[in-house]
Amino acid sequence: MTVTLKNDKLTAKIDSKGAELLSLEKQQTEYMWQKDPAFWGKTSPVLFPIVGNLRNDTVTFHGTPYTIPKHGLCRTAEFHVDSVSQTDAVFSYSYNDETLTHYPYRFKLILAYHLNETALTITYTVENLDSQEIDYCFGAHPGFNVPLEKDGVFEDYCIEFSSYEPDGCPVFDFEQNQINMANRIDLMNGSKKLMLRYSYFDNDALIFDKVHSDSVKLYSTKSGKGVEVSFGDFDFIAFWTPIKMGAPFLCIEPWCGMAVCSDEGETFEEKRGVKHLTVGEKQSYQMTIRPL
Repeated sequence: MTVTLKNDKLTAKIDSKGAELLSLEKQQTEYMWQKDPAFWGKTSPVLFPIVGNLRNDTVTFHGTPYTIPKHGLCRTAEFHVDSVSQTDAVFSYSYNDETLTHYPYRFKLILAYHLNETALTITYTVENLDSQEIDYCFGAHPGFNVPLEKDGVFEDYCIEFSSYEPDGCPVFDFEQNQINMANRIDLMNGSKKLMLRYSYFDNDALIFDKVHSDSVKLYSTKSGKGVEVSFGDFDFIAFWTPIKMGAPFLCIEPWCGMAVCSDEGETFEEKRGVKHLTVGEKQSYQMTIRPL
């Protein structure tokens, strides 16, 4: 089921499968990547209860091993449509027998979309329905058209952070299939702006694990058109486009949690960025997308 939100300025479309944002248009310009499977067949999946990969897709919860596929269990799940209005929609997904075989906790995940005249805000809420504390990681993964329509080429665009980012990024180690926390690169060179180059993504995503910013802009340096993404409730931010494919999009990914890191063991409770909820507790995270 596709839900459409609309006002005088913006139109958004959300699929109940994965509660995935499919489209965000302003003045007939489409800002979201449109699921071309030749490059990447998603647009904006939700990542829960893990972000990225595990070591051999396996991790232990309190000593018991579980297998969880990359990016978790909810990307293709059918969410319940709780409510819809002209500018708001709420989707939810709860644990079931299948999720419990991969992830031992009873949870509810809620995605609430709100469209105003200038932006789309997504509020992600994780609720503990279990009789014990639960542990989880969480992330967003929206992909944006780069370039927008025929507005130049990929290399005309830049990422601009709201604060300086002097700490660089850890590099993914393909041989070990993990993030090497001892190997870091710094592409910023003291600037808040990073001009896009496909070669920057030859080692997979650029991950800012010591991020100081609470928002980034992705825009053409020639036309100024693009998006601003605010992510102040999240711990990390990453950027991704497929390796050596010349894909016409870039993902801006706010995360709480990361793929398996070189300095981590197999215990989920000790993963970098892991979150905890006591019995009956819930926690919300917001991401706002503003077309420029």
